[in-house]
Amino acid sequence: MKAMKKIDVPINNFWYKLAALALALLLWFYVMQTQNNVSDLSLTVPLEYRNLPASLVVTNDPVQVRVRVQGSGNGTAISAKDVQAYVDLGATSAGKTEVTVQVVVPNSFDIVSVSPGQVSLEIEPEESKQLPVEVNMEFATPLPQGKRVLDPVLTPAEVLIFGAESRLNNISRVVVTANITNPTENYLGAVPVQIFDKNDKVINDYFRLNPSVVDVSIPIVDEVPTKRVTITVPTTGTVAEGYHIDRIVTNPEIITVSGEYADLEKISTIYTEPVDVAGAMGNIALRQKLTLPEGITVNGVSEVSVTVEISRREQMERQSFSGLTIKPLYVGEGLVAKVVPDKIDVTVQGTRERISSLKPEDIMVQADLTGLAAGNLQVDIKVVLPEGVQLVEQSETTAAVELVAVEE
Repeated sequence: MKAMKKIDVPINNFWYKLAALALALLLWFYVMQTQNNVSDLSLTVPLEYRNLPASLVVTNDPVQVRVRVQGSGNGTAISAKDVQAYVDLGATSAGKTEVTVQVVVPNSFDIVSVSPGQVSLEIEPEESKQLPVEVNMEFATPLPQGKRVLDPVLTPAEVLIFGAESRLNNISRVVVTANITNPTENYLGAVPVQIFDKNDKVINDYFRLNPSVVDVSIPIVDEVPTKRVTITVPTTGTVAEGYHIDRIVTNPEIITVSGEYADLEKISTIYTEPVDVAGAMGNIALRQKLTLPEGITVNGVSEVSVTVEISRREQMERQSFSGLTIKPLYVGEGLVAKVVPDKIDVTVQGTRERISSLKPEDIMVQADLTGLAAGNLQVDIKVVLPEGVQLVEQSETTAAVELVAVEE
């Protein structure tokens, strides 16, 4: 039998080649795995305005920037809060300007695209405006029977608003909303201020507020019967010879008193302490304390301003006019007003010459409804007289007004 020929295999080269093949395979698997784990995300972030001079303000609506990023996929997550999009306005002046959007992302991510890459901004000088704050009360449950809400107290009552003049002029009202969860106790809270435009839309984003929070105190007290009454000023002594008292004016003219129903029925006016007019030849102005009957109280008022008008005596005459129509003034848009009573009687005085020429149409009887909303209300009746004529008496000082929305 013929012997087989022996072949020498280079063992050392074989192992090198096998090791190289294994490394190549590992590298290929790593690359494939890495490519499969690459994350490609698109995020929307708000645009920040950096280094804007304190005297300027951007008037554009808020800008959103779309940022597309890629990550290595090594388990690191990213969200919109991890991305910063901003423009540097340090060298900006008032007017229109176009600036490049800068974006910052975490180190494990790369920026693929930014949209928009540039923004056009309108920049104006910053102005300020001081406005009163209104209170909107929202009750979680209805106000219990026997309770009533007194006027809110705000600290401060006005706020200073900073912004572009074009936007400041669009402000309709400034409001704090008090959410009253327990309508049996006084409300006290620090409430954020909201700014509304003329379309009743909140526009706080365009302004700076000082302060941005207002302390609100709303007293909720037990209901007490009340009544509106006039103020009467008695006098002592006699004015100088040849002089007379033209009229006596108080401020306020009408006050609201509280007490039991039986006590309120007994009174129609509240008197002040008497004013001494002895020998007077000119007007007397002073403050006089109220004298309250037993069982009657008045909230927050203990004295009133009194003016006694004194002049040389002329021959004065009085004239009464009956059935003068009460005219409602400044009725809100979309409302109609019904006044009860709709007519009153008045008595006036003046010189004989002035009274002789006076006609009913010269006397205006008004009910001011400025700012009042639909509902049943009690308002003061004001008598407006021509010069040289004084009011002596009017049959009614208040009227019930029903404001009703007109159906379109």
